[in-house]
Amino acid sequence: LLSGGRNQVRFEKQFLRMTGEPFPARLASSVVRDQDGEFMFAMGMIEDLSERKRTQEQLRVSEARFARILDIAGQAIISIDEHHCIQLFNKRAEEIFGYAAEEILGRSIDVLLPEQFRAVHRAHMEEFSHGPESSRVMARRGQITGLRKDGADFPAEASIRSEEHTSELQSRSELVCRL
Repeated sequence: LLSGGRNQVRFEKQFLRMTGEPFPARLASSVVRDQDGEFMFAMGMIEDLSERKRTQEQLRVSEARFARILDIAGQAIISIDEHHCIQLFNKRAEEIFGYAAEEILGRSIDVLLPEQFRAVHRAHMEEFSHGPESSRVMARRGQITGLRKDGADFPAEASIRSEEHTSELQSRSELVCRL
């Protein structure tokens, strides 16, 4: 910093409190120079990241617990975003539909429906997303038919729940399928 190569530096490292206890922190340091580029003074800030790191670890543990619950669920659980793209596909969904989660995530929910039902399904989803209901048993609209990766279709029962994330300005729908 003082040699003039850089005016700012930021990094994270462990620091010690006055008690000797280590804590994670971010150090940001800047050099202020005059109009001729000569050093005038330096400023530094240390931000304690303890709470953020603790919160991140709690989130990681919670997500791992949620993933384990999804993996043992006896029903297919599929989550789609506002564009009808699959965001979550649990183990039971893999077994029923024949897709690995890695190959289906990000794809349209339409790939899990026979071609002749896709337009009707989209219309029902749009109606549902703009209606007052937050959940619905989909069989109320008629027979539900799923499509496996191998092209075989099958009768299914499904329910849907919608959730709007105001902080992200997006909506998400969860589908639960039963054979």
